[in-house]
This record gives sequence, structure tokens and C-alpha cells, in this order.
Amino acid sequence: MPRRAWIALVAVVLLAAPAQAGQKTTVTVKFVVDTYREYLSDADRAGLEAKVAARIAARLRTLVPYFDYTDAAQSDPTRSFLLRIRLAKPAPTGSTDRKPGEVGLYLDVQGPRVGQDSQYIVFRTADDLRSVVAGEALVQEIDGRLPESVYAGAITRLLVQVPIAQMAGRVIFQPASGWILPYRVSEICLDFGSKVEIESRLPGPVGMRTTQRLKARASGSFERTDQADLSPLVGNIFTEPLDAPAFQQEMAGANATQVLISAIWILERETAAECVR
Repeated sequence: MPRRAWIALVAVVLLAAPAQAGQKTTVTVKFVVDTYREYLSDADRAGLEAKVAARIAARLRTLVPYFDYTDAAQSDPTRSFLLRIRLAKPAPTGSTDRKPGEVGLYLDVQGPRVGQDSQYIVFRTADDLRSVVAGEALVQEIDGRLPESVYAGAITRLLVQVPIAQMAGRVIFQPASGWILPYRVSEICLDFGSKVEIESRLPGPVGMRTTQRLKARASGSFERTDQADLSPLVGNIFTEPLDAPAFQQEMAGANATQVLISAIWILERETAAECVR
């Protein structure tokens, strides 16, 4: 193929390529068995932990799709966020509404700037005398205690502490002020009307400074094409500040190209129609 034709072909391919999405925050899923040690060998516990973690990660990819998930067996020690589910008996000094002999699932999230919130789900009541046998039946029983309502409720309430993106996206001031997120609606199933909280970094008198978290609403797709550096973001989710004066005060006339979106959190999620099963 002549060189000019090859260059033209490459140019066409690049122009036709869809905008690249920002890298999703990775959450490692870890399942820990802290009970039933009299019934389960070390090998049984390791196998159970691996199977359940992989299953939870797989369901999260479908039900809470705005993160990347990996199970602990594949985890990278540099990953920042951990969703931990422990199968355990209540501690002796635990809540008085949990009966001695009860076994529960304890859920929490660990990572930078994550709070101490946790969720508890009863696995077996104190008077449940069924035997504990390692294998698929026990995996299925644990899975049954984590129906879709738990993912939409308890697990989502924990994951709202984790930013869906870090150091990705752009701020603009014209023709409308707001932030361009690093994703399209279909990539994270976040439809217009959803509310997010955004923290930015911009140049200050003595180096980069971090803004307060500002609330914004997803209002449409970004369509502006008059700036070449913004063309890869065309079609991505555009969000507008809910408090315009606070936005203007925080940005204080900064050069938009020098403002970095340091973190984005979901506050209220409207699910995109194409993601409704």
C-alpha cells in the first residue's frame, strides 16, 4: 500500500474510533471465613473464600458497573480499595441485638478517606442446627444471603464512599460551566439526572490546591467540538454544578485546561435504560 494511502487509512480509523473511557476505580473483593473452623479444613476455607469472592465480583460487574472488580486471589497489592465480606460470629462485645450462636456476614470497605461504616446480614440464626458441609451447597447458601436487594442496598451504601474515577475528566466554563466525566452513559450505566460529587485540583498561590467537594447533576452528553483537545470527550457525560456561586468561587477564574478532576463520587444514580434487565 502506498505511504499516502496508509496515512489516510490510519487517519480515518482514528477519527472513527470512539472516545476512550477513563479508567474505572478498581475494587478488590475479599471473602473471609472466620467461623466453622471445627467443620472446615484450611483447604476447605481457602476454596470457599476464593469461590465466593469470585462470584461476588462477577455479580458486582453487572449490578454495580461503575467500578472494576477483582477477587482477592487476583488482587494487586497496590490496589487502594477493598470490599471485605466476613462470615463470622458476633464478637462478645458486639451489638446486643445479635444473639449468641448467630452467624452473620459483616461487610465493610477499606481504602483512602473511607469511613468506618459497616453492614451486617444474618447468615444463620442461633437456633439453626443444620450441618456445615464444604462444597457448592455452602457457596449457594452464602449467595442466597446476598440477593440483588443487598447489592442495591447494603453494598451500594458502602461503595458510595469509593470514587468512580480519580484524576480523570475535564472542567469547562463555556458555553456552560461544568465537568465532563471520563465516561459515556452506557459505560457506567449512569443516566442523566444522576447526582455526583466532584473534587478538583487547580493552581493556587503556593502550588496546586484542592477544592471542596461540589455537587453536580448529569445533564446531557458533551457535544462541543470547537476545541481539538476536547474532541475525545464528545459523547461523554456532562455535569453541571448544583450550586453555581460555589462553583464560581472555587474556580475563581482558573484556566480550565489547568484544572484537574481529582475524584468523582456517585450520590444518586439514575440507571440507564439500556442497563435495566
